Parts: sequence; structure tokens; C-alpha cells
Amino acid sequence: MVVNRLRRGYTWVWQTVGRHLKLSPPSSCDVGGYVGSTQGHEVRYWLQTGLRKGTYIYDNYLRLFGLDKDELTGLTICDFGCGPLGGIPSVLPDVKVAYPLDVLADEYNKWGACRFHIYPVRDYRTPLPDHICDVCFCTNALDHVPEPVRVATEIARLLKPGGSLYLHVHLRRSDQLNKAHRYVVSEDMVRDWLHEYFTFESVGVDWDWPNDEPDLTMLYAHLVRCPVAEPVAEEDAAGHESRLDVLGPTD
Repeated sequence: MVVNRLRRGYTWVWQTVGRHLKLSPPSSCDVGGYVGSTQGHEVRYWLQTGLRKGTYIYDNYLRLFGLDKDELTGLTICDFGCGPLGGIPSVLPDVKVAYPLDVLADEYNKWGACRFHIYPVRDYRTPLPDHICDVCFCTNALDHVPEPVRVATEIARLLKPGGSLYLHVHLRRSDQLNKAHRYVVSEDMVRDWLHEYFTFESVGVDWDWPNDEPDLTMLYAHLVRCPVAEPVAEEDAAGHESRLDVLGPTD
């Protein structure tokens, strides 16, 4: 009964919002399979709230980080935890190559809301080769995962030495936790997650105006990939290291 009510709600959102975005609604089995899980929380958020907000939040993130779109022209950019719209690359008209990344990539690619192919994150690993990206964004995502250090390690593997990571996380209190945000986060914790492979160029704390969440506190930072520390490449389940020839289209 609960699943059916959720599905009816998803259908209404796609009828009212999706037609403006020219999206194809996901099948009932796709959505139903996630109900009650962390992934289900993400799917529900995007269908009920995130898609209505649209891509303007990514323009807000660029303002937050003090970045002009022209600065990113000609660069290879990844967005870790990009969501169905593709994250920051979705608002960059002249990006050289974009690699949106998400644990729900298979589901989001069915929705057709992103102009790029979204690449999967499985067990904290992506199919991308080492040092492929000039810039990586990770917004409202790092504090969703049980092991943030493993995400930091994978981002460090993807970034070229000296490359930039632009980070946004919530500093939530215990009464602000939910299925996507399962633990309290502090600035010291964030620094500890990232210090092995990154140096902090700048850090700020403010209310979360990019997402129009006045009750939430955010930490935002610009980090640079250290040229010395090198994460050890893991092998996938088949015993192969990540390779470029397993990738799909980039636009």
C-alpha cells in the first residue's frame, strides 16, 4: 500500500514537472525497487523536490565557489554524486569533457534528464582512468556515504596532480539527520577525511543558500590535489583496473 502511494506520487510529479523538462518517467519497478533504502530517499527527493528546483542550484554552487563559467571552458570536469541532472556540468556550455558520477547512474540514465552520460559509482569506484580530470565537484554528496574517506581516495585518483576539488557538505545536528544524512558532521571531520590527498585552499561556513535551506549549515571548500600522495589503484570485481575503453559516450 505504501509503495503504491509512493508510485502514484511519483507519477504526478512526472506529469506536472517532467513534461516541462521533456523527461520520460521511470517504470514502477525501477522506483519500487528503491523504496525504503538510502537510494529510495534520493529518488524520492529528486522526483518530489530536486527536479522542480532544476539546474539553478548548480549556478548557485558556482557563485558559492566564486567561479565563472569561462574559467572552466576547455577543462575535463567530473561531478561526484551528480544526481539525475548531471550536476555542475549541466550548466557549463563549453565544457571539454564531462564525467557526471553517481551510484544511481543506471537509474538516472533511464530518466534522460542529463545531456551527458552518467557514469556509475560502485563500491566507491568509478570506471574512469587515473588523473583524467582537471576539476572535480562534490556537492551535497560526501556526507551521504558511510565511508567518506573512500570517496576522497577515488576523487584523488581521478584528479590530475594540482587539480581542484570544490566541496559542499552539510554540518548537520543530530535532529537534522535522515536516510541520506546518517551522521553528524563537523569541520574537523571533513578535514580528516580529505587531508591525505588534498590541501585546503579556502574553507567557509554559512547557511545553505545554494539549496535555499535556511535551517541547514553548510561547509564549502576549495581543495587542491597534492602532487605527492598517490592512492593505490584497486581492481574491480573481474580483476581489472579501471580503463578508458569501458566508458560510454561523453555527450
